[in-house]
Amino acid sequence: FDLIFLDPPYRESHATDPTSPIARYLARFGAAAPHPRTLVVHHEDGVSLGSECLSNWTLVDQRRIGSGAITLLAQ
Repeated sequence: FDLIFLDPPYRESHATDPTSPIARYLARFGAAAPHPRTLVVHHEDGVSLGSECLSNWTLVDQRRIGSGAITLLAQ
């Protein structure tokens, strides 16, 4: 896939430690990518994706939309 949309339930977007669902999704989609990918993550505003979640990704942009936020990541 070249573009991936990740919209986890908000209750899962609060935890961003390495064992959290969001970290596992990011690791899964980022592992052994044969070509660059773009990932759009929809999460609750105020949630910060920690550096341990973003090891294979570069933060491109983040936008707040009401009580939510969208983070754009690229490899």
